[in-house]
Amino acid sequence: MQMGLEKRSYMSLRALVGRSRRNVRGSLLTGLAATALTAAVCFAFYAQFFPKGITTAMQVNVPVLVFLLLAPLIAVVIFHYMNRVGTERIKLEAARKLLRQESEQRRRLESQLDRQTHSDALTGLANERYFRERLEQAAQRARRTGVPLAAVKFSVDDFDKLNRQYGHGGGDAILRTIARVCIDTLRETDVPARITDSTFAVVLENTALLQGRAAAERMRKAIEDTPVPTGAGNIAITCSAGVAQIDARHKDVESLLAAATSALKEAEEGDPGTVCVHRDEHAEAA
Repeated sequence: MQMGLEKRSYMSLRALVGRSRRNVRGSLLTGLAATALTAAVCFAFYAQFFPKGITTAMQVNVPVLVFLLLAPLIAVVIFHYMNRVGTERIKLEAARKLLRQESEQRRRLESQLDRQTHSDALTGLANERYFRERLEQAAQRARRTGVPLAAVKFSVDDFDKLNRQYGHGGGDAILRTIARVCIDTLRETDVPARITDSTFAVVLENTALLQGRAAAERMRKAIEDTPVPTGAGNIAITCSAGVAQIDARHKDVESLLAAATSALKEAEEGDPGTVCVHRDEHAEAA
């Protein structure tokens, strides 16, 4: 793509320069024709005075004669200079256009590379590395400002069985459907991510534990109600989810994710297709 852009820009530059060169040649021919015409006029002028003698010829205004002889040459030089300036201006404008195109192309490539670095290739959601970066940033803001922060982890129930039954194409369709539901259901400020083959996670800023549970429940219900197209027809899937919150015992990202994982495991082992909340047993005992 970049080579094609450079080739088109180069051909455009060559066309502009070629047109400018043709203009230069045209101006030079015009100047030479003017010189020949002036020389003919001067010859006729001298032919009128020379028969009367050198003395009479010397009485003619010599500066005027010199100007008449030099004017076409001066005009040729001026035309040539102006066309050279025009040519260089065209070259400069073409170079600027090429630089703008290359800069725009570079920005698009950098943006694409950034998306590839931060995104999961199959679903388009954030990948695990970028998810952890965003979660760490959100945790720092939560500790600094005191606003609540929740995290959700959820996975597809019996995904391995579904993947064997409907093939990898069916498994990919399940994952893409979940990603689309997450984007449609969650807020723009939330960060959904695919962190393993069939496990997803979401950063919920400015969200307390019960609010996080409600968000996870909406997402779980939307996934359950959304048919997944496969080669064998549409199928229905369910998800289990675990929710945890930054608090006095879970101040860092690792402990928050461990709490969400614990809640997810509780949902999967106890009642699949539900949402479980991680509760601080020490706090409840107190």
